[in-house]
Amino acid sequence: MKKKLIITLLIVAMIIVAGFGYYIIQYPMDPFKAPPKGTSPNCGPEHRYEFDLSIKSEKDFLDFIKNNNIDNFYLNNAFLNKSRLNWEEIENSIIVTDIGSKNVYSIRIDYYQKCFDDFKMTSDGHVSIYGCCGI
Repeated sequence: MKKKLIITLLIVAMIIVAGFGYYIIQYPMDPFKAPPKGTSPNCGPEHRYEFDLSIKSEKDFLDFIKNNNIDNFYLNNAFLNKSRLNWEEIENSIIVTDIGSKNVYSIRIDYYQKCFDDFKMTSDGHVSIYGCCGI
């Protein structure tokens, strides 16, 4: 009886360690070093995409936004100046962070009464879009 209990506890411990190991192994390999965000009452889910390109600067990131009409409706509501997008203000809103061997270029687009979209892109072309509204 005691032997069965010990074996059962060992199996449970191995399952827990394997699950934790999977978490440790999985997310360092994730392009953003974190799992995609799920939904909450006013947010998400986070959407992720991958493009076959390399972003080397804030200008490259801005060009990608311009050329791909990323969140154009929201950009218009957040950065419109006399019926034209203020690209200088958009460029000044870009934040660059380092996650290991990659840079992440991001911009928060605030629009319409406490709503926002976070648009992020790694230097190797992974994209994350996550938004909340009314929080």
